[in-house]
Amino acid sequence: MSAVQDVRQRVDLEALVVWAVKAQRADCDDVSLHDVEAAAEGLEPAAWSTDGVSSLMRRGALGCRVDGGSAVRGVAPRIHPDAEAVMVGVNTIGDRRRRSLILHYARAGFRPDWLPWQQRLVAVPVDDSQAGRHRHRIEGEWENLPERSEIARRMLGTGRPLVDRRGRSVIDAAERGYLFRHNDAGQRQVFARWCALVEEPSLLEIREVNDVYAQWHAGMMTLLGKLLVVPLKERRLTGFKAPAQPWA
Repeated sequence: MSAVQDVRQRVDLEALVVWAVKAQRADCDDVSLHDVEAAAEGLEPAAWSTDGVSSLMRRGALGCRVDGGSAVRGVAPRIHPDAEAVMVGVNTIGDRRRRSLILHYARAGFRPDWLPWQQRLVAVPVDDSQAGRHRHRIEGEWENLPERSEIARRMLGTGRPLVDRRGRSVIDAAERGYLFRHNDAGQRQVFARWCALVEEPSLLEIREVNDVYAQWHAGMMTLLGKLLVVPLKERRLTGFKAPAQPWA
């Protein structure tokens, strides 16, 4: 006998979850775990389970069969059974934050952002309330300088002239445009200014963004393990291609 060919659609976990949540809206349906299943997973019971055993337990507890709005002949079901299976798998993930991240990015249709562990220096812009010719914040402070006589001695000692070809003082020309003063101790000072710089993104921002990605990926890996043992009807799960640490 020849092996039965698997004609189910091959799909990556990320695409499967996006399809189930964004297209099928499985997160908006009353698909969840039976109270016994939820207790076994350490979760709060919510909505109805699609498992047959759970349905029998529910009937035994109530003494009757409750019409849960299942598919009627000639009427398409509300959502695809494979989407229901995905949602049941999501609901069995014990970490609430990871469940929330899976659903959030599945609704958005893309995976979380991540940042490389690299920073660059950028100028700090001025506040909108500060009017002026500078677009970036300028900082400054007084710094000690030698007297002009000391500068002249150093220049002469190295053989450099104190005046240019036209007889103008080189020292005066070099210091033009700067603000000088003598402090209370008699020390000559110059007011040095610079454009304030900051490293972007900050290490905290990088850490926070990458932590969201890592938690989402860990939750998806947990979901992968659960869905690999679930016999999906029209889809065949091939794995999960998203890298665990794309910044590495």
